[in-house]
Amino acid sequence: MKIKILPVLLLFIFLLQSFNPSFANNAVCVLDEMTEVVQGTSLTISGNIQGAIYYVNITIKSPTNDVVFYDWTDVSEQGDFSRRVLIPKTWPVGEYTVIAGDGQCTATQKLVIIKNPLEEIMDSINQMTSVDELIPLLEETSPSRRAFEIININLAYYDNLSEAAKSYVRDAIFSIKDQLNSAKLEESCDILYSKYNEVIPYAVINYAADISEIQYGLDVFGKDFFGLDFSDEEREKFFSQYLFHNLTVSSVEDMKDKAQMSNIFYDLNHVDFVNMTKLFKTNYNKIGLSDNSFYEFYKGLSTKNCEEVNKLVVLALFQKPVYKTDDFVKIFENAVDNIKAKLNNDSSKGGASGGGGRGSTKTVVKTDEVIIPTPVIPDLTDLLPKAHHFTDIDETPWAKEAISALAEQNIISKAEKFRPSDFILREEFVKILMATLKISPDETQSSFEDVGQGEWYTPYIATGEKLGLINGLDERTFGVGKYITRQEMAVLIFRCIKHLGISLDGVHEVIEFEDSDLFADYAVEAIKEMQKFGIITGKDNYRFDPLGNCTRAETAVVAYRLLKNMTEIVIKN
Repeated sequence: MKIKILPVLLLFIFLLQSFNPSFANNAVCVLDEMTEVVQGTSLTISGNIQGAIYYVNITIKSPTNDVVFYDWTDVSEQGDFSRRVLIPKTWPVGEYTVIAGDGQCTATQKLVIIKNPLEEIMDSINQMTSVDELIPLLEETSPSRRAFEIININLAYYDNLSEAAKSYVRDAIFSIKDQLNSAKLEESCDILYSKYNEVIPYAVINYAADISEIQYGLDVFGKDFFGLDFSDEEREKFFSQYLFHNLTVSSVEDMKDKAQMSNIFYDLNHVDFVNMTKLFKTNYNKIGLSDNSFYEFYKGLSTKNCEEVNKLVVLALFQKPVYKTDDFVKIFENAVDNIKAKLNNDSSKGGASGGGGRGSTKTVVKTDEVIIPTPVIPDLTDLLPKAHHFTDIDETPWAKEAISALAEQNIISKAEKFRPSDFILREEFVKILMATLKISPDETQSSFEDVGQGEWYTPYIATGEKLGLINGLDERTFGVGKYITRQEMAVLIFRCIKHLGISLDGVHEVIEFEDSDLFADYAVEAIKEMQKFGIITGKDNYRFDPLGNCTRAETAVVAYRLLKNMTEIVIKN
């Protein structure tokens, strides 16, 4: 009987070796890599072993090579295994060794146990005696930044701040030190997260060095934090308000109020005299006219006299836009004083009579027009924006001053690029010309067949057409999409100047252009006038190049020259 059992046993061992490669020393064990693990948390040890029948042993050794964990886990049919292990807070920080195997083969991996970075950062803050001790914790190279990342604090905002803004943020964090000290870990994390995200928007906005940083702040925090949902137009108005003044906000409501005021002041600086009365009625309580005796007097004036006040206000705002309520009130009261003086003069039949109010200015009265005193046009180089920079205007240094000045005056859009070498379209030039002359586009329909309703350029062309300022290529077409020629530009400017009664200053030596035979009959006078006043000058070799197209840089220079040379406006009643 024993003789029969032995062959069976030998056969079983043979078959076992055939189906289990580990018996043939062919077992393979792989242990997955492990990341750092925090004290008091858990990790999953996983891998794959080929050759083990039922289970795999898992061992963890401490930095001093002591066994701190030993257990086994099942192996799947495919050889995969996985075991979740709790890392006690009592295990010291350091580098541990994880071993997995079945006796025939083993695999090892390094495991680094670290202190909870949240506890570490909270302990560090609680032990601080000076706010300056926060500086190294927040540096980009600081290992403590891991704790901030864990609780979703985005320190990239902090990294991009000025030193003054960073100091403001650190002061805010240091101010909650006692709260962090008395709270449990989870609660203290919430407190730190809330405080950081509460002060960062104000740090970005209030300490912005230029308009581009304000734009960045509003892009990131405008809608979600301050609740501002700007349209493109409202956004442009807001930024124009703060070109010269630092934007400082103290609360969400304060920001919303400033956004509203930026729209109002933008409209004040750009409205025409006809619509100004309506603007006063709508916003009198926000622009300093509530309980204002001058405004009460103004409301009692006839429509004609109100418009005369409005004209003086428009002229003053043309000379220098206002951005504060007090500055506007002074302009408004001076304009009312002026009309008071005029009415007193009329009532005394031409006898000299002072208006008695502050800032009174005499107005020369004729039978059919009021000549508004000559404005002092400011040196626009002093008004160049220090914030907005076109990235492509260095290629035309001779036009940089003009381009920047027009951008500051909101005559051209503040985009990333200006494209100075591109030719300008007829409709684009009309928009720039009307903005330069402070003409508000208020028409929506043009008689030109190629000016579609609802297009961005339609109000400018339609308004210019209604006022008799512009003409088309023929009676039916304006020439939308076509580049404007130099003689067409001269004609459009000349027509506007004549119609609006604008006087230009400075007479240049008259040049007889060599290519005058190319001038269109309708353009001869306009070209001579534009050259005489230095608005559109000639090219090399005494050529005007009437049929040549104008680049955007050349157009900016022309508009800037026009803006600087306007010295007196006669507004007809």
